[in-house]
Amino acid sequence: TGRLMPSLRSRTDIELDEVVWRPIVDDQGPLDLPVVVCGIDGESTFGMIRREAMAKTVDAAFDEALFNLGDEAVQCEEIDIAGLTVILVSGNFYAAEKILDREFMLSLHEELDSDLLAASTPARGCLLVTANYHDNASLARFSAIALARHEDGRGRAISPAVLLVERGRVAGYVRGPADQARD
Repeated sequence: TGRLMPSLRSRTDIELDEVVWRPIVDDQGPLDLPVVVCGIDGESTFGMIRREAMAKTVDAAFDEALFNLGDEAVQCEEIDIAGLTVILVSGNFYAAEKILDREFMLSLHEELDSDLLAASTPARGCLLVTANYHDNASLARFSAIALARHEDGRGRAISPAVLLVERGRVAGYVRGPADQARD
């Protein structure tokens, strides 16, 4: 439709020096964290904006894209997976990107009655959110669910990373033993 929209992408799938993008968290962290690119939503395609083709500032483009994301309707289904209550957000090409929609994420904080949420954007059209992360076993189960969805995503895969959402915004990510071993 020609609107500016954000799109989550695997950092390894795009040429970052050529397109308009931002890290999902201030600390870019490990390579499996997704990045947010800004692009044009077409009828059946998404076109990333090249840096040299920008007609406005990067901040203005992202502000417009995030505003447009707020208009995207999604479906939320509470499901029980491996003993965890998980909200599965789907029903829209931009369902994973709803992690960037502060108002939407604030509604999930309220629904799950939690100040901090664990979330994952494993594949295009899929956002997983839980408040069941308080012990290592629960966090490991949620991470395994996100990884399985990511692997099932094939060409639509984004990232298996577990992100932390506070006050409706991505505030950090979960690091595991493998991440610490790479430091």
